Amino acid sequence: NVIVALESIEKFLEFKPDNLEANILKARALRLLLRNDDALSLLEILKHKEKDNQPDIEEEIGRNWLYQNKITNAKEILKDAYKKFPENNRIGRALVLCYEQTGETEIALHHTNLLIEKMKNQLAIKLFNYED
Repeated sequence: NVIVALESIEKFLEFKPDNLEANILKARALRLLLRNDDALSLLEILKHKEKDNQPDIEEEIGRNWLYQNKITNAKEILKDAYKKFPENNRIGRALVLCYEQTGETEIALHHTNLLIEKMKNQLAIKLFNYED
């Protein structure tokens, strides 16, 4: 239940109000409860506070717009975020969803193929660096 999860997150945040992961989870829970304005307000506050964790915050802002069916807003934010953080696959996947929603299937397919190649390379690097 999302309401119970939100209550638990808020209790945790009473003790650790600056915990980024918990705040992002709170924003997701608010989004799932259709409290999009509250979620976006929280994310904007985090964006101005957290200079080192922008990819996670920007991805969540984009997804918030995406799930409100405001695809143009989502696509703008996610395209900008993907330019700044091309290594972030979650942003790339959210951007693919935007392209699919707007009927830009060729662009969505192109980005999907790029993501697959990038993930293959990341996996190969992990396997190569794996030590028993």
